Amino acid sequence: MSMGEQLQSARQVLQAIAGEEALHGFCAQQCRALGFEYFVYALRLPTHFAESRLELINGYPAGWTQRYFEQGYQACDPVLGHCVHGVAPLLWHELQLPPGSAAQQMMADAAAHGLKTGISVPVHGAQGELGVFSLALDRVHDAATEVLIRTAQPYIQGLAVYLHQALLRISSLSGPQERPPLSPREIDCLRWAADGKTSWEIGQLLEMSERTVNFHLNNAIHKLAVSNRQQAVARAAFQRLIKPQPF
Repeated sequence: MSMGEQLQSARQVLQAIAGEEALHGFCAQQCRALGFEYFVYALRLPTHFAESRLELINGYPAGWTQRYFEQGYQACDPVLGHCVHGVAPLLWHELQLPPGSAAQQMMADAAAHGLKTGISVPVHGAQGELGVFSLALDRVHDAATEVLIRTAQPYIQGLAVYLHQALLRISSLSGPQERPPLSPREIDCLRWAADGKTSWEIGQLLEMSERTVNFHLNNAIHKLAVSNRQQAVARAAFQRLIKPQPF
């Protein structure tokens, strides 16, 4: 079976999965089939600028995830730092870490827990969510692990996208109730408000009255569950409901 056929098969399985337990089992099976020992899919769902909701499909060694958060490693994790700002897969052994740095110490602690080398793939979603799919080995990097990781890399990249879609769908079933979508006019008004335009100026640009502009902005404020225009602009930008033209 070609890689394309394998990905198509995986996509069909993921589309039918209805819960996190089944998704965990699928990831565990894929992990073993690819020759890895551990996996995690971490999905950060934005809720506010100051906080977000984290969904984990966790196949990492027992105790590591709890230690990770207890030690505050998310603040210095070089793998996470790469995935937040980058789009390319990261092979852990390619990290360049200053000796004695917090990042180097964190990776050493991970290795002591069985996460010695691996690969992480970031997935940046349309609404500002971030997924990170990681597969790891309890073996130091050598010629054999290099071949294993690089051979599996194209498939892992494709699989990460389908995992992201599946976990988004599953998490939405237990997550907050989805709010009514913004109308095209509400989005237009918010977009111009984000550029500092007054209601009167927005009305001139969109050929509507100042009162109508305020009507659309107030509707957006209600739908976004915020208190004022500034918060509505921030929330809409955060959720990527407004973005620069032409896209």
